This record gives sequence, C-alpha cells and structure tokens, in this order.
Amino acid sequence: MTNSNWTAGAEALFASFAERHALRFEKSADANMEVLWNFPAPPRLSIPIELGLQDNDVLNFGVEDF
Repeated sequence: MTNSNWTAGAEALFASFAERHALRFEKSADANMEVLWNFPAPPRLSIPIELGLQDNDVLNFGVEDF
C-alpha cells in the first residue's frame, strides 16, 4: 500500500461539487483534518454541510444535528 497525499485530489473534488451545485464554501484551516470545507445552507437546503479529508485517505460528509 502506498502512502499518498490526497489533499489536492480532495480539494479538487470539493471544488467541483461546489461549482456543480453553485454552493458557497468556507475552508477551515484550524480543523483536525487535512481538508475541511463548510458549506452554509443555500436557499434550497435547510442545513449546512461539511466535506472533509481525514487521515489523508478518509472522506467525510457531515450535516448538523444528524
């Protein structure tokens, strides 16, 4: 198994997601993850979402109060 850094790939994936769905986002620099993007609730969604990369190889999807 290779020890790869997937940070750039995760950021490209998240940027593509944001562009495709016309979502605003904020990058969180002080998270305990390599990458964490917060998407405030847009008009067509009722809750904000989070996308993250943790431990260099685990993608996370989070919603408030779930």
